[in-house]
Amino acid sequence: MTANAWVLEVLQDSPRRVLEIGCGDGELALALAAAGNDVVAIDPEAPTGAIFRRITLEDFRPAARFDAVVASLSLHHIADLEAAVDRIAPMLVPEGRFVVSEFAWERLDERAAGWAAERLREADASAVEAQWEREHRDLHTGGAVLAALERRFDRLRFEWVPYIARMLRRPEAEADEARAIAAGTLDPVGFRWIGRQLRSP
Repeated sequence: MTANAWVLEVLQDSPRRVLEIGCGDGELALALAAAGNDVVAIDPEAPTGAIFRRITLEDFRPAARFDAVVASLSLHHIADLEAAVDRIAPMLVPEGRFVVSEFAWERLDERAAGWAAERLREADASAVEAQWEREHRDLHTGGAVLAALERRFDRLRFEWVPYIARMLRRPEAEADEARAIAAGTLDPVGFRWIGRQLRSP
C-alpha cells in the first residue's frame, strides 16, 4: 500500500478537518479533499489552489484546531524538529491524531545499497551507499523523528514498511523489497506512525 493510500485509509471514517504539513505537489492534499475532508495544506512551495498555503509551519497560525495533522516525508527536513512537534500538538483537537509517514535513512546499510545497485544496474554498491550518505547526512534520522514524536504524543500505531523502491522511483520493486524484508535479508527503512497528544496525569 502506498503512503498516500495508507493515509486515506486511516482517515476514511468520517470527514475531518485536516492539516497537511509539507504538502509538496499537493497530490495527497487533493486526494484528502476529494474524500470529503476539510483540508489545509502548507508548504513554502505549495501549489496554487483554495486548500493550499505557501507558508512554513513556523509562521502558520490556524484559525481553528484540526482533527488530524498529516506529515508525509516532511518532518526530517524541518530544521528545529523539537520546536515543530511542540507547535503541532496544540493544533489538534482533544483525541486528534498525528499521522506520519517517514523513513529512517540511517538504516540504509550495505545490504540495502547492494539491493538498490542491482535494481539500478549499478556495479558498485559502495558508490550507492556513499551517495546516500551525502544526500541524507544533513537530515534528521528516523530515530530522531521518532524520539521527538514520542516525547510529545502517545503512540497509537507504528509499523516498519518498505521504502527503498519508492526512493529509487521503482514502485514495481516494492514487492521484492517486502519479500527481502520478510526473509531477513533487508532491514525495513520506511515507517508509519500514528499518535495523539499525551494526556495530563
